[in-house]
Amino acid sequence: MTLTVRAAGPDDHLAGGSGPIKVPIMRPRGSGNGHPLDTGILTPGGWIALGKLSVGDEVVGSDGVPVSVAGIFDRGVLPVHRVSLADGASVVVDSEHLWSVTDHHGTSVRETSDLGQLTRTVGKQQVLRWSIPTVGAVVHPSQVLPLEPYILGCLLANGYFGDHTQLTVAFGPEWQPLVDEVYRVAPPWMQIVEVTSRGSTARQFSLHHCQPILRGLGLEDHRSPVKFIPERYLRASIEQRRALLAGLMDCDGGCHKGMAWYYSTSAQLAAEVVDLVNGLGGVGVPVVQQRSDGKPTEFNVKVYMEANPFRYGPKAGRWAPAQRYLKRRIRSVVAVGFAEVRCITVDAVDQLYVTEGHIVTHNGRTL
Repeated sequence: MTLTVRAAGPDDHLAGGSGPIKVPIMRPRGSGNGHPLDTGILTPGGWIALGKLSVGDEVVGSDGVPVSVAGIFDRGVLPVHRVSLADGASVVVDSEHLWSVTDHHGTSVRETSDLGQLTRTVGKQQVLRWSIPTVGAVVHPSQVLPLEPYILGCLLANGYFGDHTQLTVAFGPEWQPLVDEVYRVAPPWMQIVEVTSRGSTARQFSLHHCQPILRGLGLEDHRSPVKFIPERYLRASIEQRRALLAGLMDCDGGCHKGMAWYYSTSAQLAAEVVDLVNGLGGVGVPVVQQRSDGKPTEFNVKVYMEANPFRYGPKAGRWAPAQRYLKRRIRSVVAVGFAEVRCITVDAVDQLYVTEGHIVTHNGRTL
């Protein structure tokens, strides 16, 4: 076959552009799906480069449950395109890469080059046409964690990691359930002492004996702009990750008109909150806010979930489900050059697996 592609450029979309060139391409066995070898693929143990996968390895399927790699096929050097979603996630694929997509006509499987017009007219508006499945809550094995996930979430949000460990909680009876939960889940070795001073604008709690653990996690002395979620917490069980997210949201989240937000001055922490939300079957949308008042840039996250991401406090009562926002829509398809491409097939009924940004994509055809 002959595939028509265009030279890569910042505005070079499949739906437009100029200067096409023609490249002869043979369809090898296993065609219809391809990524560059360094593309991240999600496994029960975390992310791994496509080029390191072997037949029989487990990857994550569309429902979040592990599926086996059934086949691996090298496709050579091919034109590749970056497929970007409206929520900011993206992945690089070849032109024949398959997608399970849904529009107003229903669900179908299409090649990247066959997505065509990415918008459609609804009334007087142009809306994005294609949506892809949202991954279910990803099953990772339960971890033996040095610090209870809810407490770590609270500390990452409102904690001090300097020469001692201190947690800040707002005044008011509506916040007492949060304090009670911290006391409830704290291990026997952790001594919690309220140290709120006269005239303080918030309650302060000192958490004794945490410093060695924070040091082991690489968090000691980390101030707000450089805080992060340790990798082992991001790949813990569903319940452990839900507890972590609840701690983060209860202490540093917000809820406006039913919509949940997470607020941070750490770019890395915000990106990891997106990863955390997406891995729990939700959709996290990063929003960067440049401040004009001299305060640090905010790296915020819109949090769309089927289940309440808050556990305690007044924000939990204001939250509302956001089902219609859980659809992940394709925003653009842009040529980005050429790469060595590999295709995999998976042992799943729907033939779907999870790649970068928790993007659910289709495996290759076996010819």
